[in-house]
Amino acid sequence: SGLGGCVLTNLGNTCFMNSSLQWMSQTIELTKYFWFRIHEGEINHTNVLGSKGRVAEAYGELMNDMWVGTKRKTAPFNVKKSIGTVVAQFRGYNQQDSHEFLHYLIDTLNEDLNRVKEKPYVEIPDSDGRDDSIVSKEQWDAFCKRNDSVMVDIFYGQLKSHLVCLECDHVSNTFDPFSILSVPVPVVKIIKLKVTFVPLDLGQQKSVKNIEININDNLCLTEVERIIQKELGWEEEMLFYTYDSSKIGKRLKKASYVWRELVGQNL
Repeated sequence: SGLGGCVLTNLGNTCFMNSSLQWMSQTIELTKYFWFRIHEGEINHTNVLGSKGRVAEAYGELMNDMWVGTKRKTAPFNVKKSIGTVVAQFRGYNQQDSHEFLHYLIDTLNEDLNRVKEKPYVEIPDSDGRDDSIVSKEQWDAFCKRNDSVMVDIFYGQLKSHLVCLECDHVSNTFDPFSILSVPVPVVKIIKLKVTFVPLDLGQQKSVKNIEININDNLCLTEVERIIQKELGWEEEMLFYTYDSSKIGKRLKKASYVWRELVGQNL
């Protein structure tokens, strides 16, 4: 099986937990941290936001079983039991969400290994139009005054949020810390789109045409227009209309209403 090739057996329907633990185990920088037992000198037993070190100790034991010993399989019972003391939904043996478990595991390990023993009160000033690099560093430094652990070193980053007040146009930029980013898996849906093509200048050589094209339902209007132009061999300005009920069809109908309102009297 080789180093790290240890199989994790299920404790009921706990494959959601095992998949997260296997992924974490392959984060070599973190595994070495536990492998060389560095965590033993950094466990925060007084942090009420964590498990007072129980999750860190159990995870360290598991990494020792998976990477140091000769076991070909092991059951992460202590990890499950310890994180169940923090998050009630993981106390049973039913199927849970793998993403949620991973989020709680990283967050709890961060608190269990937090080198900041007493978290100070930190006030974060508004961006106030300042350069992003300055605001980002300022807010990251404020976060690190309360959070300093190996988990922050490896997993945490910043996500920029840009807000504009609709009444006074005041702009506020914030850089929120994150350990996990959810990325949606795109679903490609090919639809048959019926389009009515109307040249701006109707004449003997230019007439209304009805065409059907197969396209991805997630395309924007500009991309749809490009496909229609290619289908028709048309390079001039164009307007189109559709009765299709797809997302693209609805966007095209919304665009065509503007056109009909502007030039409808000439139809």
